Amino acid sequence: MADEYNYPPLNYFFEVKVGSFGGVDGYFSEVEGIEMQIETGSDLKEGGNNYEQYHLPGRATYTDLTLKRGMVLANSALYTWCEDVINNLGDKPIETKDVMVNLLSKPGTSSDGSVLITWTFNKAFPKKISFGSLNASAGAIMIETIVLVYRSFKMTRKT
Repeated sequence: MADEYNYPPLNYFFEVKVGSFGGVDGYFSEVEGIEMQIETGSDLKEGGNNYEQYHLPGRATYTDLTLKRGMVLANSALYTWCEDVINNLGDKPIETKDVMVNLLSKPGTSSDGSVLITWTFNKAFPKKISFGSLNASAGAIMIETIVLVYRSFKMTRKT
């Protein structure tokens, strides 16, 4: 039975694993784009029936996965992979990675830090890397944003 103290789960206690990259390459402050939907482009209208229409399902579509973190100054295998894929596009095949986002149980509970839910994004590769603006008067943390595309994702609930 699930720990009742983990309900509802908190959205700020999570971890990210991109391929086999570890250490600083798993520390992110924000993850966006955990979303899937089905296309419904074909609609049929039955003759003589003006009150309803049939929506035919199409294929599943997925939103880009956006990972945000404070800029990493040390050597980052994740950044190197992203840069290599983007800069060498067409020169060699794209090396994809599976990405796992784990939602963890609340700090201070009996199951502190155990995995509650895992989203697995299959065959991801970088689409975009961006850095926060430089602003001498802001005094803000430099943010690195990595946008990944992927083939599909699956959510697994731990019991």
